[in-house]
Amino acid sequence: MHLRRFACLVLGAWLAGAIVVGWVATTNFAAADRTLAAPPAEIQRAMAPLDSNRARMVLRYLVAVENSDYFLSWELVEFALLPLLAAVLFADRQSRWLSIAPAALVPLVAFQHFRLTPEIIWLGQNMVRGIATESQREEFAAVHRIYGVTE
Repeated sequence: MHLRRFACLVLGAWLAGAIVVGWVATTNFAAADRTLAAPPAEIQRAMAPLDSNRARMVLRYLVAVENSDYFLSWELVEFALLPLLAAVLFADRQSRWLSIAPAALVPLVAFQHFRLTPEIIWLGQNMVRGIATESQREEFAAVHRIYGVTE
């Protein structure tokens, strides 16, 4: 019984982490826009040499770099949580068959970490820098949707 409680705790941590990382990634871009809309006086003076488009580019690029770090770090945490969850479920005789699910998700996280996330990072940073082509924007949207489904 205690193993199943621990498994629920690990599962809750995994789900909470996925929700928090997704929420943080989307709100960071809004924070950059809010900062530009009403910057503190010090920030306004520091960004005075830049026009509004360049200032927005700088802040959004910073957000893109931070978000890429968040996603890469979260995927590493997932690499730890999923095998832990599988091991705990496997150790409990009544839920042993459930250990297949988290174990099967490890290759999915590997696909995210090694294929989708680097592509999203590269395309997203190109978009922020204003050098992405229309086909790259469409590819970003498609890869981002795939990531959302797999997460």
